[in-house]
Amino acid sequence: MKREQIKQLFINLARSQGFYGRFLRDIESLDEEAQEAFWTELENKNFKSEIDLINFVEGA
Repeated sequence: MKREQIKQLFINLARSQGFYGRFLRDIESLDEEAQEAFWTELENKNFKSEIDLINFVEGA
């Protein structure tokens, strides 16, 4: 998944789950370099589906 797809999934989930709203807020509070490193790391995981990403984030 690409960065914009990942961000959009988090935004969509934040509408119904407080965890993702806080998660996005925490990401946005990072300095620019740390944000870039975070998004690059997620992109490099090459998640094949939204479920794979959610399982990774939630530690399942």
